[in-house]
Amino acid sequence: EAPVQKNPSSPFIDKKGKVLFVCAASIQKRKAQTILVKAISTLDKNTLNDCLFLFVGKSHDNTMLKEIESAVITYPNNVIRFDEVAHSDLLRIYEQMDVLVCPSIDDPLPIVITDALCRSKLVICSDLVGSAPYLKSHNAAIIYNGLDPYALGASIKKSLQSLHFAQELRKNARLLYENLFSSDAFTENFKTILSKFSTNSINTTVSVIIPTYNGGKTFGKLLKTLRNQKGLSNLEIIVVDSGSKDETLDLCQEYNTKLVQIENKD
Repeated sequence: EAPVQKNPSSPFIDKKGKVLFVCAASIQKRKAQTILVKAISTLDKNTLNDCLFLFVGKSHDNTMLKEIESAVITYPNNVIRFDEVAHSDLLRIYEQMDVLVCPSIDDPLPIVITDALCRSKLVICSDLVGSAPYLKSHNAAIIYNGLDPYALGASIKKSLQSLHFAQELRKNARLLYENLFSSDAFTENFKTILSKFSTNSINTTVSVIIPTYNGGKTFGKLLKTLRNQKGLSNLEIIVVDSGSKDETLDLCQEYNTKLVQIENKD
C-alpha cells in the first residue's frame, strides 16, 4: 500500500529544486487524473528528475485512487498526494505551484484554471476542457489532446524546456484573466449586454446566476454593481454556493439574492 501522506499542517511544500506541477480536483472519471499518471510514466529519467507532481483532492473513485497511490510508490521522489485541503491552504499551494495541470475530459470552466490565470501561472490543459479555446486563442496555456497521455507527457517536457516560452504564456494568462474572468471584466460585459437592449426600462426578469465558493471581498463589490444597474424592472440574482465559510452567505442576504446551497464536491 502507498505510504500515508498526511496533509501538511503548514501549506509549505519542499520542492527540493524541482518544478512543482499541481493537479487539484476531486478524484473522479471526468477529472481524468489517471491520464496524468500515465503521462508521468512516459517521461524520461532526466525530465522526471526535474518534476514534482502533487495530486490534491478528495477521492470519489477507488480505482483511480489506487492508480495515483501506485504512482506515489513507484516515484516516491516525484509524486505526492494530499487529500482534500482547506481552501486557504489550497490558495497557498497555488502560490508555490509552478505549473497547473488540468487533465479533465469533461469539464466546462474549471475554477482551478481561473485561479492559475489570476496568479500568472503556467497552465497545461486538456483540449476537452471548456476553457481550452480561450486559452488557445490567447496563447495563454499549453493545450494537448486530452485523451493522449503521451501528448500530455510531451507537454510537461515542453513546459520545462524554454524559460522565455513559459514567461510569455504566464504573461498572457494574466491578461486573459483580466480581460475575461475578473470581477471588472464581468461588470463591463454585463453592462455591454444591457446596452444592447432598448434604452427604455426592460420590463422582464433578467436573471444572473453566480456560482460561489468563498467569494471574498470582490463578491460584495460585484453584487453592489449588479444592484445598481439602471433600466431593469426586475433583476434576479441567483447564487449557487458550494459551502462558503467566509462572508459570502451574509452578502447574499444583504443584497437580497436567491441562494441555492449545494454540497461541496469539487
